[in-house]
Amino acid sequence: MRRLISIVAILACLLPAIAGQALAAADCQFVLGFATLAAALPQQVGQCVENESHAANGDALQHTTGGLLVWRKADNWTAFTDGYHTWVNGPNGIQERLNTQRFAWEANPDHLPVVGATSGMAPISVRQPQPYDLVDDPVQVAGVGTGFEGTFAARVRDGNGKELVRRTIHAGGTGILGNFQIDLPLGGTPTTATGTLEVFEPSAKGDGTELNKVIVPITFGEAIVSPYHGFAQYTVVAGDTLAAIAQHWYGNTAKAPLLLAANRDRVTAQQLQPGQVLRIPQ
Repeated sequence: MRRLISIVAILACLLPAIAGQALAAADCQFVLGFATLAAALPQQVGQCVENESHAANGDALQHTTGGLLVWRKADNWTAFTDGYHTWVNGPNGIQERLNTQRFAWEANPDHLPVVGATSGMAPISVRQPQPYDLVDDPVQVAGVGTGFEGTFAARVRDGNGKELVRRTIHAGGTGILGNFQIDLPLGGTPTTATGTLEVFEPSAKGDGTELNKVIVPITFGEAIVSPYHGFAQYTVVAGDTLAAIAQHWYGNTAKAPLLLAANRDRVTAQQLQPGQVLRIPQ
């Protein structure tokens, strides 16, 4: 028996069960990695219709109005699928592929076609910022990539999906990967603490399709504390709460939700564990 069960096979059984779900459940929520994907892909994920559930092997599943969120314990793999496309939160941020494909860094026991196999790298890789980083204004972006005639693009959205800035990138050439670095000025303090960076290749067909898109969840430092200079690190001790930590660092318990936003990849409001290291924007 293979070590990993094909997610495609699981979906064939699970997705029909949500086909009739037209409305989100009022008492469910997204947490941790699923919350990150839901925030980064609001149109694709939609709303939750249940809380996440866990299989005997530790894997987690959560149905949404748009499809299925999956976390695989064996290799800490987190993804969302609509039954045809899959968005995987991996080392290059959130990347999209078909269910019948795999990225080079993914487990691939069924020997499915590998995206970017001819180059050894994905067409676009973002090195900075890393997922969940606190970012400055302008947002500094760097990586390796290419597009048609060496042209692709980067944009930043706020947590509501509003486009804050978009810029064209020139690097490499058709079939040639090149290093890129670009600053994306936000034009003011975002209205949400969380947002996303998207780097993609606009289709040469001019039909609005965005190819090889990499989505990186980010947090706007200026939306938490202004002016933003960086962040301190704080190690959680027994009895700590986000409200108490906010009071200690900012003199204001109302800053607790912003601390949660700055550390949404590692904690929830209900789950602080001694030894966790939190980012404290300064």
